[in-house]
Amino acid sequence: MENKDSNNHSSPQRKDPANIEKQGSGEYYLVSAEEYHRFREWAQEDINWNDVVEMLWQNRWFIGKITITVTIIGLVLSLLMSSEYTSTTSLMPEYKTQSSVGGTAQDLLQKYGGMLGLSGGTYASNSNAIRIELYPKIVQSLSFQLTLVNHKFHYSAYDTTASVFAYVNSIHHPSVLAYVLAYTVELPLTVKAWISYWLMDETELKDSQESQGDIINISEAKMRVVKMMQNRVWASLDQESGVISVQATMPNPKLAAAVTKLVINNLTAYLKKYRTRKLKVNLGFMKKEYQKAKARFDTIQDSLAAFRDNNRNIATAAAQTKQQRLQSKYDLANKLYTGLANQLEQTKLQLQEQTPMFKTLQPVQVPLEKSSPNRILITLVSFILGGVGAVGYLFGQQWMQGRF
Repeated sequence: MENKDSNNHSSPQRKDPANIEKQGSGEYYLVSAEEYHRFREWAQEDINWNDVVEMLWQNRWFIGKITITVTIIGLVLSLLMSSEYTSTTSLMPEYKTQSSVGGTAQDLLQKYGGMLGLSGGTYASNSNAIRIELYPKIVQSLSFQLTLVNHKFHYSAYDTTASVFAYVNSIHHPSVLAYVLAYTVELPLTVKAWISYWLMDETELKDSQESQGDIINISEAKMRVVKMMQNRVWASLDQESGVISVQATMPNPKLAAAVTKLVINNLTAYLKKYRTRKLKVNLGFMKKEYQKAKARFDTIQDSLAAFRDNNRNIATAAAQTKQQRLQSKYDLANKLYTGLANQLEQTKLQLQEQTPMFKTLQPVQVPLEKSSPNRILITLVSFILGGVGAVGYLFGQQWMQGRF
């Protein structure tokens, strides 16, 4: 008895771990033993998969009904969607570096400049080309898209010619699903579109010129069509090959091909205009100065010839002095005229050299098959979502009842 008492007194008093829970901060607090054991049982308990399989088998008809219902809804929605057609083309721009200064035009100038009376001087290629990374941004710009919206196309199905803006608002009939959404979920937006369309002036309906200098002023209805075109028409860049891909998605296959062709034409025209804008201004100025110098040279040349014809046998000092003055004017005018002629020809060659070239790798083709909607994929996704949703609902119900 004494040993037991001594052992009891010597050993430190233990705390019941069932009544203690440790926090991350190192502090302890007491919990009930029943709650602790319940937590331990829950943490160590494994899911009984036999019960899960049995639960799913018992609710197989419910899962089947939900899956079939959602699949049918997805199939109906895919059938109500309007068909879309995508036309794609690829463009390879011309790449120039500083090492290509001695191009074809300059080689011709150096070889045959002396024969033509031109100076064989060199001219440097201006590195003012637009980086190809900006091509997609150009296509998505407001001014570029506005050109597409205002362009008139021929619609053989309706036997009419109209702009894309008029086609979207007056000619094209949206799908049944679009009608349903327009008069249900999107009813406020539909009413707003009606009001803005009715309040538009006739000049806006006739696609009048919206831009005034650097300011673009367009109606809300036309801006809505522009945003729609920005989502349907775009360009992308392949960083490895440097090839520009352009595609357009429209409800009509011929319209998709026509829009893609127009994008290519407008993009190449924009890039050529940007690249040669300064040279064309210089060329225009050079032509005006050349015409002035030529007219002045012709006048002085005629004056000198007339003076020589009228003073063949006169050897007075005054006549000789006047002839020398006319000769000096003639030499100066001839030098100016020849110099401007040389510069004019060099500017023409430089303009030809600086004009970028583009190669269409894949021609524009009228799409034969629709690009969307993919009814098989929509039906398959609806089937999967229906089954997963039904099973998830059953698991949630069982969890709420405390069975899992």
